[in-house]
Amino acid sequence: MTKIKCKHCNDIIESKYSGQFVQCSCGKIYIDETKYYCRVGGNEEDWEIVKEDSNVSNNDKNEV
Repeated sequence: MTKIKCKHCNDIIESKYSGQFVQCSCGKIYIDETKYYCRVGGNEEDWEIVKEDSNVSNNDKNEV
């Protein structure tokens, strides 16, 4: 599962089951993930990928 962090409210969000739409508390970003796709919404500069193993952000947004 992909986790993303909102740079405004610092929420870390993830879609925990297929088709679950999850939005951060400030409403600037969202994620919707299935086994076929991962959709992230919001301005690209408003979010960053959070690595699963170390909770360190990854600036390469092309992985989503």
